[in-house]
Amino acid sequence: MLSPRLLKALERFNATYAWDHNAHYHRWILQQLPRRFDRALDVGSGSGGLARLLAGRAATVEGIDADPVITARARELTPEALPVTYTVADAVTAEGPYDAISCVATIHHLPSDTRRRLVRLTEAGRDAFHAAGKPLGDEFRAALVAAGFPYERYFEDTLRLAELLASD
Repeated sequence: MLSPRLLKALERFNATYAWDHNAHYHRWILQQLPRRFDRALDVGSGSGGLARLLAGRAATVEGIDADPVITARARELTPEALPVTYTVADAVTAEGPYDAISCVATIHHLPSDTRRRLVRLTEAGRDAFHAAGKPLGDEFRAALVAAGFPYERYFEDTLRLAELLASD
């Protein structure tokens, strides 16, 4: 769970630097999806940035994150008019089917049975995405292939949070 202090430090970091590792891939993810679809699931939704963007394409978006502090922040940042709900939950609680599932920098935290379950929650022929850091890249790829994900993307992590954590 993120402490309020760490959450504020992350927000300061993201405000100071114009590049956020996770948000960097959001536009690319949107380009891979249809213009309109029914349901999206954002696993590890954090402060809700991608969930809010998905709401421009999906009729409904469900963001789930195990951290109640960051989930509360996502709710604060999301306009009520957007079709997004946030739940403090484990990925295993999600109920599909979904047209798109995103797991940006999250999938490596999930047990293999949960990854396989997410695949089953994705409508046949639809997409699942993740973005991950380079150090565990082979592990991510192997986990996705073993879980049967129909679509895989791998990205290289180019930013470190050490400066942020040292600044406070």
